[in-house]
Amino acid sequence: MLSLKRILEIENNRFRTANLDENTVFSSVVIDSRKVQPGALFVAIKGERFDGHNFADDVLKAGAAAIVVNGRKFKHFAEHGAPVIGAPNTVGAFGGIAGAWRAEHGAPVIALTGSNGKTTTKDILATLLGSKYRVVSTVANNNNHIGVPLTLLETGEDTQFVVCEVGTNHFGEVEYSARIAQPDHAAITNIGDSHLEFLLNRRGVKKEKEALLQITAERKGKVYLNIDDPFLARMVKKFPNAVTVSMKKEATVRGKLLGFSETGYPQLQISFSGDDAGNKSEVITRKSVNAGKESEVITGKGGSSSRISNKGAGYNEGVSVKGEKIEITMNLYGKKNCENALLAAAIAFECGMTGEEIKKAFESVKPPKGRMNRFSFKKFDLIDDTYNANPASMKNAFEAISNDSVFKNRIVILGDMFELGKEARHHHEELVKPLVRAKVKLALLTGKNIKYLHDKLNHSGKNSLHFSSKEKLIEYLKNLDLSHSLILVKGSRGMQMETIVEFLKDEAKS
Repeated sequence: MLSLKRILEIENNRFRTANLDENTVFSSVVIDSRKVQPGALFVAIKGERFDGHNFADDVLKAGAAAIVVNGRKFKHFAEHGAPVIGAPNTVGAFGGIAGAWRAEHGAPVIALTGSNGKTTTKDILATLLGSKYRVVSTVANNNNHIGVPLTLLETGEDTQFVVCEVGTNHFGEVEYSARIAQPDHAAITNIGDSHLEFLLNRRGVKKEKEALLQITAERKGKVYLNIDDPFLARMVKKFPNAVTVSMKKEATVRGKLLGFSETGYPQLQISFSGDDAGNKSEVITRKSVNAGKESEVITGKGGSSSRISNKGAGYNEGVSVKGEKIEITMNLYGKKNCENALLAAAIAFECGMTGEEIKKAFESVKPPKGRMNRFSFKKFDLIDDTYNANPASMKNAFEAISNDSVFKNRIVILGDMFELGKEARHHHEELVKPLVRAKVKLALLTGKNIKYLHDKLNHSGKNSLHFSSKEKLIEYLKNLDLSHSLILVKGSRGMQMETIVEFLKDEAKS
């Protein structure tokens, strides 16, 4: 619930209202006219395909308590008697209203960003916390300036944690989303070569994503650093109270790769040493801010008890014993996913889960659709990693299939990586070495920039074929013997490589 009075208190707002009582209370805030319920506030946003202003009459008939419109249209709706709020920019108004909603509902917000792994880490963490608490998390890839507010607006009186993914491809987007979300916990998975078309280089990526940590630290929230990433390791001085995670070094939460299962899934040990690993006997009380409220973590010999109290979220209690170790076999591929799992476990631990609770919850962790999903068929096994691609995720995928001991015949079907700017050719050519290390027998490629990889592979004497279209690649697959093969399909979202995955699934069933 959110009142009009609270909306009008939003800092620097330039709202105008008509036909509305200041005491009006809204039961929900939506931008999709199909989701309007009686008492909702509808924000009219103009998108690429639809303009919300065109649905104003429909949402009012459906019971919307008011509509937010662009300032230029305010007079029209006001004169026709509609309960209306005018704003210079309805997208900005939507963000501000979502921020007010977040403050009113008060559930702790955990915000995640990074070049790679943020969606996977978000999903792992939501699964872990969801085994114990009532959790709202980002759906699909709703991680931009519209998606973050949408996630926050899903919270209700009974929400205990919000797991929010924060994405970017232009400077300023992370800061904008973070100002709205006001995180209590924040982490960057890593700094890599993503969205270089606009962020230019890794320094640009670091500058953009660091804003999330800075805003969290300003409000005395908890910051998490993966110190295996050199860019993040250098941030320890800037955030001395950060919870550190590492697969290689001493850290607050330490991971150790124990080996791999037959099909290449990592076996991981996680040690929760904590910042008081010496098991001091005295009781230490630490307080963190949660939307203007306080949560208390009491640490003493043998463990810590976290008590989280906030409006609507109720009272939760968990005991986290410092020095705990757990061992898990992941349901996710790749060493990089060990880092993602480690980061998620560290946050869950700080939020009050025990090591044993975390271990049990990992059994329910599954990869998101299109992210290293493995399908076993009679003739071959297929790994669908078509959700997206960048240089780091490509290399991680190649490394993952190299750990499989069931299939020696490895085939990769790859499409272009997008948003690499002037470095596109270099990053595609750079995939040669990791492909060779993975002992890939055949590379089937389609796309403009992936041809640079094809040329490099042929020059190296490796078996590679390039196709001018996915359709021609599929025609080739119809006559290729795929028996006893492990097949990886991957490419950037715009390549729509899932069409090849669907073909292979149908082929396997025929």
